[in-house]
Amino acid sequence: MAVDYHDKDAVEELIAAIGTAPLAGVLANGNGSLKPALEIAARTTGSKRVAASLPAPFVRLQQRTARRKQVQVSAIWGGSLESNEVGPAIYADFLPAALAAGSYTAAPDPIIAGHGLDQIPTAMQRLKAGVSAGKVVVTH
Repeated sequence: MAVDYHDKDAVEELIAAIGTAPLAGVLANGNGSLKPALEIAARTTGSKRVAASLPAPFVRLQQRTARRKQVQVSAIWGGSLESNEVGPAIYADFLPAALAAGSYTAAPDPIIAGHGLDQIPTAMQRLKAGVSAGKVVVTH
């Protein structure tokens, strides 16, 4: 199911689609996503957790609202990986060897839109036309 997040009824549509199925959690990803994510977590069954890929100050502003709705919210800001043990464990210790050994493969397969910076507009047109379960790539 796809829901247009611009639609004023998007939250209601998602809640109706989830129904009584237990929710594992909600990921708020992008500007304006945290408030609807909190609403969805509060009004569905299962985990009452929201992980927000937003800077911590933005998340802290919503924590009071989250507590009132009995939802736990936490920030997962990617920039922190470079300054803690998680980034090196993944990107230095695990991933290079796993990719070389073939025990880990990147997915989805890339959709090559072209070669060189001049092909970026072609890639953007491809994305705008719609891509499902694919990664549009411009190689050098």
